[in-house]
Amino acid sequence: MKSALKELYTESRRDFDVWSYLWLFSDENNSIEFSHTELCGRFSLPLTTLYRTLKIYPEIWKETGIIVTQERLMKKNFKITFEFVKVKKRIAPPKEVTLYDDLFDWLKKHYAKINFDYADISYHKNKIKTICDKLTKAMKDRKTEVTDDSVKETFHVFFENIDSWWVNNGNITLPIINKNFTKILNQIKSNHGKNGEKRDSYSKAAEQVDGIDYDKLTKQQ
Repeated sequence: MKSALKELYTESRRDFDVWSYLWLFSDENNSIEFSHTELCGRFSLPLTTLYRTLKIYPEIWKETGIIVTQERLMKKNFKITFEFVKVKKRIAPPKEVTLYDDLFDWLKKHYAKINFDYADISYHKNKIKTICDKLTKAMKDRKTEVTDDSVKETFHVFFENIDSWWVNNGNITLPIINKNFTKILNQIKSNHGKNGEKRDSYSKAAEQVDGIDYDKLTKQQ
C-alpha cells in the first residue's frame, strides 16, 4: 500500500489525501467505516469527484495485489476493507533469436575487430533488417536460393569487404551504409573482380554479391 500511495501522491494530491486517510485510519482488520458526506466535508470535494476517487483506484491496484472492497451499510454509511494478496509473477517466455539478432551480435564483434567505436549501434539495429531486405531482393531477382544461412553469409561478406575509404573516414554506421548501399555494393563487385583471392575466399557468397542487379537496387532507394 505504501508504494501505491507514493505513486498516487505524484498523480493527484487530492486523491492521495482521501486514500491516505482511509488507509491510515483503518482498524486492525484494515477496514474503515465512513459516510460520503463526511469525506466530502473533510476534503472539500463535490460528491461526483468523491465517487470517481473511490472507484478508479481499486481497479488499478488490483493488478498489484491490493484488493479494495466496498460495502454499503445502513444509514448511508460505507465500509472499505483493504486486503493484500501475493501476485504471481508472470514468467515471460524465452525470446526467440531471429536472424537479425544473430547479425546484430555478429556486427558488434565485427566493429570491435576493426576498432570502430560504435556506441549508438543499438539505436540503429532496425537498419540491419533494411539492409538484409535489399540483399534478399537482389538475390531473389537473380533467382538465388534465399535462406537464413545464405542471407547471413552474404551479409557477412558485404560488411567484411566494404571499401577501406568508408572505414578510414568513419562512415560505416548502419544508417550511412544503408543510405549508400548501392554505391558500396558496386565497389565490392569491382574489388572482387580485381582480386582473385577474395573471390576464392568467399566463393559462394561473393558470387551472390557480384550477380546483383544494381540498377534495380538504385530504384529501391
